[in-house]
Amino acid sequence: MLTGLLLVGLGCGVSVAQPNPTLPDSTVQQAAPHSTTHSEHAANYRQATPQNGEGPIRKNVWLKTNAAAWGLLVQNIAVEVSLSSRYTLSVPVYYSSLNYFRNDVKFRGFGLQPEVRYYPENLTNSSLQPYIGIHASFAYYNVALGGTYRYQDHNKRRPLGGGGLHIGLRLPFSHEGRDTRWGMEAQIGIGAAFMQTDKFENTPNGQRIDSHESTYFGIDNFAVSFYYAFRSPRKKHSSTAHE
Repeated sequence: MLTGLLLVGLGCGVSVAQPNPTLPDSTVQQAAPHSTTHSEHAANYRQATPQNGEGPIRKNVWLKTNAAAWGLLVQNIAVEVSLSSRYTLSVPVYYSSLNYFRNDVKFRGFGLQPEVRYYPENLTNSSLQPYIGIHASFAYYNVALGGTYRYQDHNKRRPLGGGGLHIGLRLPFSHEGRDTRWGMEAQIGIGAAFMQTDKFENTPNGQRIDSHESTYFGIDNFAVSFYYAFRSPRKKHSSTAHE
């Protein structure tokens, strides 16, 4: 939310000295133009400077990757865009097509988990930033853990779907200079997901045994991410000329 600023009109006056009755009219001098006072400078500064770190929206874009997912060999990338001084939209994308060293152990899939975040602290601040948010979940999956069965979304056309709530903390690596572009964040969320799953024998071209529906409740969002911020330049406020 942006803070409204009152427009302050600043003007300069020119005063003329009164004639001295003891001197001829030719000696009457005009006073020098009135210079801007310190209080007028302060009022002009308050007009041009955002108060409480809010002011005009400064567009930010964060490019991120989740190190926790990379630990499971799941490739991922996320883009977060500021919507206002406290709200952002983040869209992470996950993909994996690998077996874990054996054909009967795999965690393949493609997923999206878009989220809207709210930062109680203004996004222009470069210090520690907690946030809360709401997210949706969509994923195609093909999972086998080395046991007798393999599990896959129904007919490869019924992705997992759900959503939930999350909390997190963003930590810039530095509070000064360009290093504020780099940082990390940690996040955890809970939610629900509806799944329609086909159950197969965990062998090459294994036969389908069963198909069932289920609903999952629990932790559905976990990330330890590193980011780089692309920041739009700050707007420069021109000073008012005085005559």
